[in-house]
Amino acid sequence: MATEFKVVNNIIRIKGLSKSFDYLIDQVLSRDGLIFVRLQIPMNIQITPRIAANLIALNERLEVAWVVNWCGISDEFPAFEALPLEIMSLNDDGNLEASDFMGRRYRISMDTGTAAIIGAVK
Repeated sequence: MATEFKVVNNIIRIKGLSKSFDYLIDQVLSRDGLIFVRLQIPMNIQITPRIAANLIALNERLEVAWVVNWCGISDEFPAFEALPLEIMSLNDDGNLEASDFMGRRYRISMDTGTAAIIGAVK
């Protein structure tokens, strides 16, 4: 059963609890007791690795379970530069997938937040 939540700007509310973020919440999905929050990153700001990590998983107490990380990709491709994720989805197999502005597609581990490149959409 999906977790019920309410989003207003940069705040998510669940069961009387609330959590705020530095940026607006653009998309929320939930599965297996985790809430996946993708933040909207404003235009015209410098993209740092921290800002590029705009996908956060929360538990039902709104504690951060993980923030997306690019460790495996950076190890394999040293020139890799992370960009904020533009869209995320839960596919038919139950996997969390996301794409960035450059069209790179990632599978995100729902346990750890580790991203792996699985293709490109452009």
